[in-house]
Amino acid sequence: MDYMKVFFTASQRGKKYFDEYYKVIYEELQNRGYKHIDSTLIDTSIDTFYNNLEDSGLDSYNKLYINNLNHIKHADIVVFECSFN
Repeated sequence: MDYMKVFFTASQRGKKYFDEYYKVIYEELQNRGYKHIDSTLIDTSIDTFYNNLEDSGLDSYNKLYINNLNHIKHADIVVFECSFN
C-alpha cells in the first residue's frame, strides 16, 4: 500500500500555548493514513529544540532550513499550523 507522505510543522515556541492542538492535528493526519516524514515538532521539547540550535550556531540554523526545504519537496502534502509566529 502506498502512503501519502505529509510534512506537518508549526512554531516550536507556539507549543507553549498550542501543544495539545499540534498533537491532535499530528495524530489525525496519521489516523487518516498519512505517513509523517518528520516528527520533530511532536518529539522534541521547546527547550531542547532551541538549546540545540543555539549550541551549534549558524550551521544548525542552516541545517534546519535545508531539512525543512527537503521535507517540503518530498512530501505529498504539507500542513503549516500558523496560529503563532
